[in-house]
Amino acid sequence: NGLNDCNIIIVCDGCEEAESPCGGRRNDSSRSTEPFHDEKNVKYSRRRKTKTSKKIDNKHNYKHGIVSSEAACNYRLYLNHLQEKIYEKVPPFNPSAKGSIRLLRLPHRHGSAKAIATAFDQLNISTPYVMIAQHDNFFIRDVQYLQQI
Repeated sequence: NGLNDCNIIIVCDGCEEAESPCGGRRNDSSRSTEPFHDEKNVKYSRRRKTKTSKKIDNKHNYKHGIVSSEAACNYRLYLNHLQEKIYEKVPPFNPSAKGSIRLLRLPHRHGSAKAIATAFDQLNISTPYVMIAQHDNFFIRDVQYLQQI
């Protein structure tokens, strides 16, 4: 399969925690300092929380990246585990000598289109062809034209 020869970027959107361990909406000062959180995006996060807190009344809204503290912790653990598998080149994360796999962890929720744009900006992607495959979409037929590229 030709994917092993490609440069693969796995983009992982961020999330916001709906509540703190003590109850109530979490604020930026109580957020984790793990690599998952990026201090330069706090201003955006505050603006985003102000907008969404009116809509959701401290309820979880997974579609919009607002999750429980437990779910956020599990997501961080999953991303750490995924990064280890990529680093150790555990199949299926074992590209050929020409290919590579990178994990881009975004500090807050962007949504699909903005997450993809952020990946292009941060990683200086400048290639004539890009294939974007979302985790919840499947190929139902063989892709024939990739060999022509």
